[in-house]
Amino acid sequence: QVEEAVMNWLEQEVDLGERRGEQRGERKAERRVLLKQLRLRFGELPAAVVTRVEAAELPELEVWTERVVTASKLEDVLGGTPS
Repeated sequence: QVEEAVMNWLEQEVDLGERRGEQRGERKAERRVLLKQLRLRFGELPAAVVTRVEAAELPELEVWTERVVTASKLEDVLGGTPS
């Protein structure tokens, strides 16, 4: 029973580690795409914008990525970030 409990715990930890790794990879890819879109649309980005994007979590990144399509200025994407 102890061995089974240890194996179950180990499997759960491995699954958790895999999920965390996938989430980090997804955030990294979303950040890269967003920064590329922002540079293509608005030119060179202020360091504060790059820092803000790099610190953002996935839900916020997804919203910003959608806003790039209709935004006429950088502030419209990030909600008040100075350009």
